[in-house]
Amino acid sequence: MKHLQTCISGLFAGILISIGGLVSTYLRSLSADNVIPSAIFFAFGLLTICIFSFSLYTGKIAYVIEQRKLSYCTELLEMLFGNILGCVLMGQITRLLRIFPTMESTFLFMCEAKNADTWYSLFFLSFFCGILVYIAIEIFRSEHEGIIRIIGLIFSVSIFVILGFEHVIADIYYYSAANAWNLQSFGNILIIFLGNSLGAIGFHHLRKLIMKNT
Repeated sequence: MKHLQTCISGLFAGILISIGGLVSTYLRSLSADNVIPSAIFFAFGLLTICIFSFSLYTGKIAYVIEQRKLSYCTELLEMLFGNILGCVLMGQITRLLRIFPTMESTFLFMCEAKNADTWYSLFFLSFFCGILVYIAIEIFRSEHEGIIRIIGLIFSVSIFVILGFEHVIADIYYYSAANAWNLQSFGNILIIFLGNSLGAIGFHHLRKLIMKNT
């Protein structure tokens, strides 16, 4: 039952990230001047995931080394499966929406930009995204006032959206909505997955090292 709960929690997290991606893409498709509003609204996904304690791979991977448990790795795989399923499902649902024709060219443009990028650019864009997601989660989990935690999370997420950093779960949704899956897109997702993971893990342990020596 616990394994099923983790998968379902991951499914909801994938759906919420996709809804954030949906509203963000819709705003950008209406006007190129909507960069900042689209970045702010994208944060809806991670904010609601944190509030409801749903399972998002990019929010949990940073702690995998210190956990040192096979059960935690299993949990990560289960939530990742749910995240992917939620994004693919939402991508197909998005294609059925009345507003999809307005957004279709934007989805395609985003995916074409990823496919035209170099592997090292995608890696570093995803590496820094992993760091910012980690920062957003840690700020939300901190003991600061509630409004500070919310603003800190929104700022962290908005920064990586504005800068075009790559988030593997959101990108699975974008590729699915654009119906742009091919060998190259699968390869890009693998690179972004690796970048997100290493960014979060590396920054978490660097932060622990600095705190230990102060």
